[in-house]
Amino acid sequence: MWQDTFDEETIKRELYWANSRLKMNALRVFLHVLVWMDNPNKFFQRLDRFLNISKANNLTIMLVLFDECWNPEPKLGIQPEPIPGVHNSQWVRCPGQSLVLNKTAWPILSQ
Repeated sequence: MWQDTFDEETIKRELYWANSRLKMNALRVFLHVLVWMDNPNKFFQRLDRFLNISKANNLTIMLVLFDECWNPEPKLGIQPEPIPGVHNSQWVRCPGQSLVLNKTAWPILSQ
């Protein structure tokens, strides 16, 4: 979602539905460090746009920076298709096993 696949029209539609149809008022949104490392300016521009769309739909956003579930080795680019019937089947860890085990990369993660 945060890469070049950022689709503002879909985001607008789905955040509108979240508030108007589903009566949600808060969402937890996961960010990935690889996208930030690849292009911080684009990452923050997209995040800012997302937060503005959320605000326009009366949604409070809780940003999540790290998680440790499912696929241990994230990569940039087009992601695999979901596996039908498997919850979060293609979810990737953030920052990923390689960065967690590489102590020299830890300063990057603390920025």
